Amino acid sequence: MYLKDIIIEKKCLNCGNLFKTNSTKQNIKRKFCCSFCKTSFIGKNNKNKKVSIKTKKNMSISQYNRWSNLEERKKQSNRFKGENNPFYGKVLSKEHIEKRTKTGINRGSWKGDKNHMTGNGYKVKGENNPFYGKEHSEKSKLKMSKTKCELLSSGKLNLIQNFRGKKGWYYSNKNNEKFYYDSLLEKYRMEILDKDITILNWTKRHKIKILYKKGNIGNRYYVPDFLIKYKNGNIVLEEIKGYDTYYKQKKNALIKYCKKNKLIYRWIDQKDLGGYKEWKKDQKIIW
Repeated sequence: MYLKDIIIEKKCLNCGNLFKTNSTKQNIKRKFCCSFCKTSFIGKNNKNKKVSIKTKKNMSISQYNRWSNLEERKKQSNRFKGENNPFYGKVLSKEHIEKRTKTGINRGSWKGDKNHMTGNGYKVKGENNPFYGKEHSEKSKLKMSKTKCELLSSGKLNLIQNFRGKKGWYYSNKNNEKFYYDSLLEKYRMEILDKDITILNWTKRHKIKILYKKGNIGNRYYVPDFLIKYKNGNIVLEEIKGYDTYYKQKKNALIKYCKKNKLIYRWIDQKDLGGYKEWKKDQKIIW
């Protein structure tokens, strides 16, 4: 007999109802009959507790990177599939369904546009939004740009929420580590860098951020694509660009930075990479 075949009865810490579960390691620790009771119980007990800004920031980065990783997402998906799902083969009672329905009505429900919720406590559309009619100061925007670029250049953040172009992970045999690419052009360049025998190593996690003037908007930061070290001792800071409105501003800022820090700058367009169109036809991106 397997542990999953041994059924035990437990009492829910939140609602007090009895529920049945199997004796697997995952389910034997269960204290609640459903996720709704779990979140309700945690909410009640954590009402007066405060989480520090530093903890919230670390949790946000950790959770985001976890779910932007394809392998991690597959693991989590398989972990709760079929019989591994604690609710496998079960049905909610009518009383529980009615309870959840009433709670949902009081809290608010999705209507029409998915970006907005309606209902008591969730009216955040238009003038009801606390940030309605306001705008971030230039100082705040620059600070946000700096923080974002610091996370990007250290490999702690991957812009999967930006759906322009194809994105994914590339494993470098030369560096023995994975790097995130933001476009097919970037992935193609990674393959070329790996095959180049004159290169000692290259990285995207170089922790370099460059300040440039974003037209009339103000100053912003951006992160160059690659830091390349050659066997002859040359160090190149390289940027690959398709279309960019602030092409000239970024290029000038890159040149100034490289001169100041005694680096060689390289600015590459699609035209500079021969064979890209032929290579692109054979690419199949799997998220």
